[in-house]
Amino acid sequence: RFVSKRVAVAAHVRLRVCLDWTMKRSSTTRAGRAAKAPRSDPLRGHVDALVGAIGGAVGALPPSARAMLCALVEGACGTHAGERHEYQARVVEMLEEALQGIEAQKQKAVEVARARVDAVASEKGVRQEALDATRARMAEVEVTIAQMHSAMTAAKAGLAAKIEDMKAQRKAQDAAEAPSRATAKDLDSVKGALEAVQAWQAGSSAPLKAAVDAGRRFRIDSSLLDSLAHVAKKEPSARGGFDAIVIQSIEEAFAKVASDLESTMASGEALRAARVAAAAAAQAAVGEAEAAVNLAREALRAAEQAARVCAAEAKAAERHAGRWLSDAKVVMDAYDELVRDLCSFRTEAMASFMALKALAPEPDFTEKAPLEGVAVEGEVQGVTASE
Repeated sequence: RFVSKRVAVAAHVRLRVCLDWTMKRSSTTRAGRAAKAPRSDPLRGHVDALVGAIGGAVGALPPSARAMLCALVEGACGTHAGERHEYQARVVEMLEEALQGIEAQKQKAVEVARARVDAVASEKGVRQEALDATRARMAEVEVTIAQMHSAMTAAKAGLAAKIEDMKAQRKAQDAAEAPSRATAKDLDSVKGALEAVQAWQAGSSAPLKAAVDAGRRFRIDSSLLDSLAHVAKKEPSARGGFDAIVIQSIEEAFAKVASDLESTMASGEALRAARVAAAAAAQAAVGEAEAAVNLAREALRAAEQAARVCAAEAKAAERHAGRWLSDAKVVMDAYDELVRDLCSFRTEAMASFMALKALAPEPDFTEKAPLEGVAVEGEVQGVTASE
């Protein structure tokens, strides 16, 4: 396999020469040369056994080598050992090398199979240990699933509590902002009334009824509001010093109401800001609780997936452990088959080759005339067997 290309080509050429020469020599023998042994049935059986062994050595020899050696068997091994040509002798040597390689391969296969047989007993323990380990992992995963369920329940309960707290904080925020919104609305109304009075004083023809109504709503002195209504009926040119005092007093009264409202809003701003901050914190807590629920859900899903994987592994381990006996039988049967194959190879192919390798002519048992002066069997001192 690892020889160079030149050496391989040279070997191929030598084999072809041996094949051609051996086939010619075999044909000459069939034509009638007395030096060759007759093709009797035992000889044919040896040749067939040898050809079958070489042709079936798939892993030991390449196809071309098997075909060539099979073609050379009968011509080389069918010639008596003492009458073989150099090429035929070389073919016999190559056949012996090939058979030894085949035998070594079969012996190696038997040894490997024997190692597997020796490992069968320990394999049972290995499979049982794998099954026990898988069951232990399954138990751990089941505990983890129970823990994940508990964590999921706790996370959901925490989320529900955070949602209730958020609702309460929002209600408190609305309660704190309601007065502020009402005060802001009153402040807008007061500022509008003050702007209306100032615009009327500057010459606007807009009516002051809205300003008077706003003054009565915020409990400005009624006499002052009545005076404002009286002044409003006068022309600007007809207004005197008292009328100017009335208008100034009205402006001051509205300004004082606006200032009081602003103070009220300022005093409630701290409480409103606190309520807003509390509501925002409750909202953030709800977000964190939702994230905790999602994490618990993902952990539970991962644990359930791990449980499914462990269950599948446990079933596979149970099947593997349950098949130990049948698998052991397969291994042992394979070993027995290889042993039988090796024994058959040795008793058939190798024995046939050894018989062909040492092939010699059959002895001649034809009777010959007795020598003169030598007593024939049955004659004693001149008396024949008939006497």
